[in-house]
Amino acid sequence: MTYSGILLVGSCLVLARIVAGQDAKQTRNWLILAPILVAMVLTLTRHTWLAAFVVLTIAWLLRFRRLLWVYVASVLLLLAFTATVAPEHWSRFRSITSLEDPSNYDRLCMTYAGVHMIEDGPLFGIGPGMVEYYYPIYRHPTSTRSHVMHLHNTLMQLAAERGLLTVAAYLWLMIAAGILSYRGLVREGGLSGSRADLYLGTLLTLIAFNFA
Repeated sequence: MTYSGILLVGSCLVLARIVAGQDAKQTRNWLILAPILVAMVLTLTRHTWLAAFVVLTIAWLLRFRRLLWVYVASVLLLLAFTATVAPEHWSRFRSITSLEDPSNYDRLCMTYAGVHMIEDGPLFGIGPGMVEYYYPIYRHPTSTRSHVMHLHNTLMQLAAERGLLTVAAYLWLMIAAGILSYRGLVREGGLSGSRADLYLGTLLTLIAFNFA
């Protein structure tokens, strides 16, 4: 998961260079992006796949809006290829929305536990590092695991551990960073600016990170 997250950040930065870069440099940027995306697929990390799809779609709409049909066709061909040639990856992809998948169901059980933790400590949470310690008390009877290190969801983990005030602070940090990045992009002249790739890369990274 950590490796796929690093790849996700790298893909956002390269995508920003593609969107804001000069045509003469596009071949090099695409050659950099391709192995990053391949490595990301091979990690079998589903939330990273979804986040990458979101930022890829945003980047394509910003740069190649008139060729949207090419993007849609490419995605469909990739799915068909995966289903035919890589059954393990296809099964992993299909499991994203399946409640029969043990990890998916267990995440719902973690949400159940997290909600009850928040009810017991709405403003300040149950305490830093206490989610793992108290999870057996709050766990749903049908959950797959009796012990977990965290709740597999950033907002839920923050709310349960440190309270809703911390969630509000986290959201403000994300929003403030997004606003500063957008203002920088506009100040530098939009997508044609000399540092557009830096500001756009930050925006895409924030979107991908929070979506994942």
